[in-house]
Amino acid sequence: VKEAVYSANHPEVLKWTKFFHDRTIQRDIFSAMSEIDPSPEKASVVSVQWHRFSEFMPAFLCQAAAMVTTNEKRHYVIQTAFEELGMRDVHEIHPDMFWAAAATAGASDADRMRMRGPGPVQSVLDDLWRSLVSFKSDSEVLGILLGLEIPAEENIEMIFTSLGYAEPVRTELAKTKFFALHRAIEIEHVRLTVSNFLRFSSNEEQRAQFVLGFDAGLDFWKRYWSAVSEAVACEVRSEVAHA
Repeated sequence: VKEAVYSANHPEVLKWTKFFHDRTIQRDIFSAMSEIDPSPEKASVVSVQWHRFSEFMPAFLCQAAAMVTTNEKRHYVIQTAFEELGMRDVHEIHPDMFWAAAATAGASDADRMRMRGPGPVQSVLDDLWRSLVSFKSDSEVLGILLGLEIPAEENIEMIFTSLGYAEPVRTELAKTKFFALHRAIEIEHVRLTVSNFLRFSSNEEQRAQFVLGFDAGLDFWKRYWSAVSEAVACEVRSEVAHA
């Protein structure tokens, strides 16, 4: 994204990125997953459930773009949706790119069909959509987008360590286009969404609304990873029962 003002080293970008990162750390959104050791079962569940989230996000971002009230705001919101959809290459749609990487860790279409039914993860995604469409201000919409983006680098590493349950698998995963790309771009996504805060939330009321939306995004991550951890535990119990 072309940026003439809020570049990565702009003092206000640095200040507010730290503010939002500190607020994120307080939520400890990865606590449930961090307690689960790597295993093929964990890799399988995270593969399926991250793919479910990844497929969901382009529509969510397009809805957010439709909800904001100016084309200038819409311009910045739609950038991430365009990127998720492969930009100018239909063969680089990110959910598809992720699933190709997950296959390296043994993810299968059979697992995807078996685990994709109604349940806690789908409920969390449904609630996220309901949160978005309930918002009455542009600042809330922009805030939830930062809440979803702020732990982007940590999310990618959580996915990588979850899928990479053994060294040979980690080596192959690191070579995939999905992980090579996302380890490079996530910091820019955060900068973009922080710049939206600085550019469009200029008074105290707007900033309070932005933080309200931001916190809704963090609440989603806490619930999402908790639901995924429950799904991993169920998968492990199922494997033990059939052993």
